[in-house]
Amino acid sequence: MHELESLLIGNTKETTRSLRNIFELKPANPSIAIQVCSCYFWQGLWTEARECADMYLNKSIEHNRTSDVAYKLLGTSAWCAGEYSQAIDDWREGLDVAYADMGGGITVPLHLYFASVLEPTLIDREEVVDILTNRLHAKPHKGWPGYLVKILLVELSIEDAIIQAKEDVSHLRDEEYSQAVMWATQEIEFWVGIRSLQDGNMDDALAHLSHVSKLTLEDLNDNLLSSINKFRSTILYLARHELGRLPSRTEA
Repeated sequence: MHELESLLIGNTKETTRSLRNIFELKPANPSIAIQVCSCYFWQGLWTEARECADMYLNKSIEHNRTSDVAYKLLGTSAWCAGEYSQAIDDWREGLDVAYADMGGGITVPLHLYFASVLEPTLIDREEVVDILTNRLHAKPHKGWPGYLVKILLVELSIEDAIIQAKEDVSHLRDEEYSQAVMWATQEIEFWVGIRSLQDGNMDDALAHLSHVSKLTLEDLNDNLLSSINKFRSTILYLARHELGRLPSRTEA
């Protein structure tokens, strides 16, 4: 079994040393650090994910500052460890790096919007709204995943968001199309949940975040090493983490 597959399904002790050796050989390759940290996130091992991020992602960023994914995971590791101010700082640093994903610079400020809802005393939501609005309408950032921003800013419905998401991946075929729609639907569910939380609808928020958090290995395709890249979608980890502390808010 490959080291990453072994770690993904929970065999952490016997694979950590091997993974560290792999990264030490290629410290300039952010994908290795991202995959290792994602494995810990997947299992809900927040402390280990934070340690991994400190050890690997920071070192990776020193060698290669062109990955906004690394900043998203770095901030998420801090958030899930309860270091909310640090998470915001990490996500802010990722605002201006080059990006290679189709998010077009939108997904990092979306994380800041998330922070403004969960910890409103730490970041001004209007500032984040301005960033999202500007990037949504700037030519290089039009399109996917603009519907995620519209969910928050103009209350786009789940149904309409899914229609837009399907249009954006209509060029894909068969399994790739199905996987892309599944992940888009997960993201839509998450941000509708955050919008519900923002509006004070705790029951609705918990329902949406619970749906996101229930993703299992069986929901993925047979190639775990290919699918693990999807775990860069940090909304899965944030949903699972927030479900652990939101009920306490309703009881307070």
